[in-house]
Amino acid sequence: LHMSKIETINFFSENYGCRSCFNNSQIRKNFQPFQLANIEGPQPRWIGKNYFESQKKICLMLINPGSGPNTPDHEWEPLKLLSQEKSENRKIDLWEQLMEVNKKGMPQWGYWESLYLDRFGFNDRDKLDEICFMNKMLCAAWHPNKEGKLENAYNPRSLENCFKRQSSSLLKILSPKNLIFSGKETIASILKKPKELSMSEVNSSKDLSLKNFRKSLGPNSRELDPSDVKDEIRICLDHDARYFFMGHYGRSVSGEDYNDVDIIRGQIGI
Repeated sequence: LHMSKIETINFFSENYGCRSCFNNSQIRKNFQPFQLANIEGPQPRWIGKNYFESQKKICLMLINPGSGPNTPDHEWEPLKLLSQEKSENRKIDLWEQLMEVNKKGMPQWGYWESLYLDRFGFNDRDKLDEICFMNKMLCAAWHPNKEGKLENAYNPRSLENCFKRQSSSLLKILSPKNLIFSGKETIASILKKPKELSMSEVNSSKDLSLKNFRKSLGPNSRELDPSDVKDEIRICLDHDARYFFMGHYGRSVSGEDYNDVDIIRGQIGI
């Protein structure tokens, strides 16, 4: 087994107990602190079994795990068990179960399969085994909306907080050669104070027009100049890593999002 794979498994095993974004007076939505979602603890996304040996090492970084009912809670039980396990073989077995949960889950997660797998051409088993996904904020979180119904919660501060404390370590272990930021909140959070953003203390997706940002790079590129990417991201990767951005899978996907994929495919050579 590749050492980095063991490190990845241990990362999720050791950090299961992190609750830094919850009941945190600095991290609120509608003046309410974030609540734990039905699945607790940092969640891994799909990491293909050949990712660490792959030539292109493609990683897609998204926002945070949605906390919807699309993957039943009990299927994530191995995540909790992983945190209690000492035996390496047993940890590997639990990890394989978690990857299976992701594999079965992805087709249920809105437009995930359509945008990230079908359109990229990753649905082929060998290709899927060579890529990985991660979230900048590793936990699902809830907050009550105006009607009192619990909704998925994330904001610029929670992304910053998680990256500082946890997800930057994961990014270092994954050390992609091609890192694709997906979704406005993620993209805004990784950019240095660019021309497009009016700057509040933390970059916010409200300040970023994806439409204008795409336009500024022209019709044939979704590649970011590394000097526009925050140093805190770049120090996690090799100096020749490449950075890209694209839309997000959510409840609906636009032609622009699919177009992003087509352009990135051409640029990486997928």
